[in-house]
Amino acid sequence: MFAWDETLSIGILRFDREHQALFAQLSKLHDAITQGCSLHVQERILRELVRHAVQHFRNEEHFMRSAQYPGYEAHAIEHRNLEHKILDLELRMQRNAGSIESETLAFLRNWVVQHIQECDSKLATCVPTPTSHCSSAPASAGPSTS
Repeated sequence: MFAWDETLSIGILRFDREHQALFAQLSKLHDAITQGCSLHVQERILRELVRHAVQHFRNEEHFMRSAQYPGYEAHAIEHRNLEHKILDLELRMQRNAGSIESETLAFLRNWVVQHIQECDSKLATCVPTPTSHCSSAPASAGPSTS
């Protein structure tokens, strides 16, 4: 259920590896929940997932800014939305509100898959240099910097 596969590859090795690590963390958390591990163990795994997700989002956003990616704003908003969801999960666990339910993890997994397929896959059209524009952007796109 939480396994990454080649159909989720976006063609940028760095981000594919980061996506694989996200799926590994989701799988680890799912296993801890279904095996009845303590809340302490679940919290530790969730903290790792949050840390990894936030760093991954920052890496992608840096890439998009460097490539002058035209969809940067909308993509960054997507990242903030998921950040809020996973930070809320972490806060609820810290308040001893109980274990995360499997349905919540399934929602997160589905969100990540959809985000990779619909948003991250478009990043492959970008060249990660500050002077290059994404190949999908029209030559006249963006405000003048003069």
